[in-house]
Amino acid sequence: MGSTFGRKDPAVVLATDPLHRGLWLGFSQGGIAWFRDGQVRSSYSATDGLGEGPINQLRFDSEGALWIASEGGLTRLKDDHIATLTSKSGLPCDAVQWTMEDDAQSVWLMMPCGLVRVARSELDTWANAPNKTQRTIHTTIFDNSDGLRSLAVVGDYTPRGAKSKDGKLWFMSPDGISVVDPQQIPFNQLPPPVHIEKVVADRKEYRETLSGETQSKPHLPPLVRELEIDYTALSLVAPEKILFRYKKAGIKIGRTLALAGKRSTATFLRAITPSA
Repeated sequence: MGSTFGRKDPAVVLATDPLHRGLWLGFSQGGIAWFRDGQVRSSYSATDGLGEGPINQLRFDSEGALWIASEGGLTRLKDDHIATLTSKSGLPCDAVQWTMEDDAQSVWLMMPCGLVRVARSELDTWANAPNKTQRTIHTTIFDNSDGLRSLAVVGDYTPRGAKSKDGKLWFMSPDGISVVDPQQIPFNQLPPPVHIEKVVADRKEYRETLSGETQSKPHLPPLVRELEIDYTALSLVAPEKILFRYKKAGIKIGRTLALAGKRSTATFLRAITPSA
């Protein structure tokens, strides 16, 4: 069978093709192949855009797309088009051990950094975007602070997860079996209050009262070439999970966003003229 595939490494996962018949196989050293009627009809590797590293799972969705979980990301194959999600696309890390879709059209990914939930619409929009390098997905991460006892690891037994009739998701972990009920997960929709800690304009600090009940507006000199704003958000529930987004208005300048736990710094470069 190994000579039939033209490979030396073994196939470690497989999935039946519901539309075109045959079998899809994933290999221990990376790459997938479509096997039908005793022949390999097509194959894909990292050079074709597939995620690098060993293949951990193959799964078809309801629309006939094949999702490939690998050590190098999550790949979608449909109509001979490949798109691979990685940490550059918004995933919290790269390796994906398995994926599963719930009844609420969300896809769950087990990763070394946690159990990740992504809306199916997010994945479809990203996969169909003409320029994927300019688009990222939004994810929700669950870890031990949410009750996940330990991160699952890829083992020798498959399937590694299953959905029961009541919609609950069951999956293996190193110390037993874990279960998630997607319909019973509380979500805090109240955004935490933001506190601006410091404003630095051309390396000069402005430490006036920037937040709270008695706010002040620091007056910056004209034609500032470098503006840096340090800010954070106050949360007693899960401060380590706070993610910041900011939107600039009225000025056309570049920006970079640096995240450091519960603290963030926004840096604006090039000349700007203050409005106040």
